[in-house]
Amino acid sequence: HAVDIPEENIPTFMWSQDEDTIFITIEEQCKDDTVDIAADRDFFGFSCVNVDGVKKTLGFTPREDIVASTAKCGAAPGIGERCTLKKVHRHYFDRLWALEDDVKLMKKAKVDWKAMNDVEVDDFEGYGTRYIKSLDEESLEKLVKKARKTKTALALDVSFPWCIKCKDARDMFETSAKKLHKKALFGYVDAREHRKLARKFEVDCTHKCTFHVLPPGELNYTEVEAPSGATSGSFVSSLETNLKPALQVVKTEKALKKIINKFDGAVVTSYDPEKDTEALKAISFAAKSHRLIPFVVLKGKALAKKKAPEGTEIWAQLPKRKKIIPFEATNGVTNEEVLLFAKRVSVPEYQRYGFSFQEVLKQAEIPVAKFYIRKKEGKQEEKIIKKIAAEFYGRVATYLYDEEGHYMDMPNAGLPKDQFPALCIWDHIDDDDQRNKRYAYIPGVTEGDWSIESVRKFYEDYLGKKLMPTYKSQPVPDATYAEGEVFDVVHSTLYTEVVQNDEDVLLIMYKEWTPDKERHFKTASNLARLLKVSGVRVAKYDAYENYVDHDLFKITDQYWGTAKIYLFSDTVEN
Repeated sequence: HAVDIPEENIPTFMWSQDEDTIFITIEEQCKDDTVDIAADRDFFGFSCVNVDGVKKTLGFTPREDIVASTAKCGAAPGIGERCTLKKVHRHYFDRLWALEDDVKLMKKAKVDWKAMNDVEVDDFEGYGTRYIKSLDEESLEKLVKKARKTKTALALDVSFPWCIKCKDARDMFETSAKKLHKKALFGYVDAREHRKLARKFEVDCTHKCTFHVLPPGELNYTEVEAPSGATSGSFVSSLETNLKPALQVVKTEKALKKIINKFDGAVVTSYDPEKDTEALKAISFAAKSHRLIPFVVLKGKALAKKKAPEGTEIWAQLPKRKKIIPFEATNGVTNEEVLLFAKRVSVPEYQRYGFSFQEVLKQAEIPVAKFYIRKKEGKQEEKIIKKIAAEFYGRVATYLYDEEGHYMDMPNAGLPKDQFPALCIWDHIDDDDQRNKRYAYIPGVTEGDWSIESVRKFYEDYLGKKLMPTYKSQPVPDATYAEGEVFDVVHSTLYTEVVQNDEDVLLIMYKEWTPDKERHFKTASNLARLLKVSGVRVAKYDAYENYVDHDLFKITDQYWGTAKIYLFSDTVEN
């Protein structure tokens, strides 16, 4: 290190950087075979014997971590030695070295500002609330001891001050500290200044903004992500959910009731932690993986008064629904089965849909029924849907959608876009997934049948895999087409008239905004006349107004817009 090297033995050098690499030019002509370098994440060292026979040594702690294995130096004739150091985190350093090497290096270093393309540094300067303490390794250790002694949760932001992508996330963390400071302790670790401490938390600034929570009684931190687009309210709620212990032992009926009422339910088990260790491992795994609902182990009086049916060892108690939902395992008490059960009982049985539910529904891997009504209409039908939603709770999640916000959903499920009320079930919540199967409630469209018996049968037939998927389709054309004329295909006729037809068909597929669409139509008409003698028919398909099977048409870009041409023929395999 520079502090240990006599000043006259430190070479002068110039440095510059880009986002990935540090460049150092050491202004010494070195004798052959005397150059030596050493590097790890916290250190770079260079030495050589110059042409005057004097050993020159440069050593310092880089401002931030470097990739030691990529450090290299090479001769630059007439200049000296050029070295490159790859950065672990892609961004511009605010300076080359850490403070302890400052005094001597300042006298020897020059900066090549021209090579750095006007670097701007806009670092985070810390939180403005007294509820978030700035921490180093020693003060964090004291805060952890305090949290454990007082059985209080600890929430940490361990991040780089230059990570501007997490600015909004920091604002939400500060809001959380102001609202939840009576429920948890809050701290901030500057990952650049306390890099060894930060490594324990695997800090990054490339994929997501995460915070770390240590609930009471637990040894390991839980990551809490602040997803892009999250609101301050939803993040505070998410953070608060993670403050509680994953698995709590309850000895009285009163304590159990308090937890269930506070969190609107709990997953409860009567397994004995000392005897049923394998089952408890699976329950503990699920509890730590899914904190949207508390997990409770019954003991003492609470165990003696358990409300689950005889022989049930894991169940969900949901006060608003006044229900006991038993855990029914197909493969025993496994991590995956208990986790999926917990996710599904965390989903509301009937709710107006909001963006905040999307991640919960994705994790629950549960089918989603979408019920659409116009304002001030469909109240009688909604009463029936609520009853059905309660009956099928845990197997299908039912949500209310408004007309204005989701008018695109209905045609995508094969429903008329202006006929209310309407109902459909999707295999999962991801509307952008073209492979996501959807099933329209047809009796509601064709017969106006909203009886509880008919809707119940629709849900049962879906779960029994007795329904055929329904997709977006234009009405069947009522026109008649002559030989040699381009004919229109819609989704409901695609398979009968094209895919499974014995005739050879050339299909031109387009969207409303396809460039040169009219010219393509003219070409299609010419082709239809020319190919008439060969027995090949020409058709066109509006891929905006009709569902497109991406597997069938081998489409990888869901946002495509240029025209596509396909040949369906018995003489070729695909």
